[in-house]
Amino acid sequence: MSISVIVAAKNAANSIRANLKAILQQLNPGDELLLIDASADTTAEIVQKEFPQVTLIKNPPTLLIPELWSIGLKQATGDILVITTAHCVPEDAWLAIARAALVEYAAVGGAIKNSAEASLVDSAIYYCRYWRYMLPFQKYETADLPGDNTAYRRKELFALEKDFATAFWEPFINIKIWRETKKMAMLPELVVCHHHSFTIGAFIENRLRHGYNFGKDRAKELTRIQRVGYLLASPLIPLIFLKRIFTASQPSERQKLLYTLPVLVLFLVAWALGEASAYGRSVSS
Repeated sequence: MSISVIVAAKNAANSIRANLKAILQQLNPGDELLLIDASADTTAEIVQKEFPQVTLIKNPPTLLIPELWSIGLKQATGDILVITTAHCVPEDAWLAIARAALVEYAAVGGAIKNSAEASLVDSAIYYCRYWRYMLPFQKYETADLPGDNTAYRRKELFALEKDFATAFWEPFINIKIWRETKKMAMLPELVVCHHHSFTIGAFIENRLRHGYNFGKDRAKELTRIQRVGYLLASPLIPLIFLKRIFTASQPSERQKLLYTLPVLVLFLVAWALGEASAYGRSVSS
């Protein structure tokens, strides 16, 4: 089965070389690598100059990563579709593991590690985004696969093509694939490592926008009374997530996690504000 790797890039000049080198050395003949860029830094220039074999699709910097994944998926030709971001560097045999697993499964996701050189802000971003996918864990079947490290069989994914026409919001797509197949799994050996991604201000904006879009999509499936309930409960979102993050973390991680707490709380509050504003608009409309 041929593979298309779709890499979404947002201001990834610091990690793009490591990301692309790690992927290119794993491609087989007939595979392809698409870099869907919406950066305001030199990411596109680096790719054009140093990686001419990569298909580069440039976009306005206002686009979100799920919108970039959607663009890439429409261009991809592979039997297997692998999505990640330019801030994540795959480990050895990443594509071979995905290719083998998709003989059995409709989709597989994997672990996301934090870089050993991560700053306070980088670590806060890591815990905010990836706490559900931290090692160690054993293989288990689930619909909760990380957007930054997931592979799909084309048949099952493109049965839902209309659902990612403008943006690929993986929680909603994954739930639909799970309902149809019950054949999705998290694999501890399928690993990428998260590197520097956003400044603190840029990630606060990212959380606001992602929280809003998440709330907007969820509100479509709720009654008006349920929307009011979710709106009223929105102030609890940061506390709920903090509890989940601490519960999921290993004892050896908790000192670093506490160190990031002031910044992490800012990110969680930003998400909650975005999600609450979506519920508020849906109630008033």
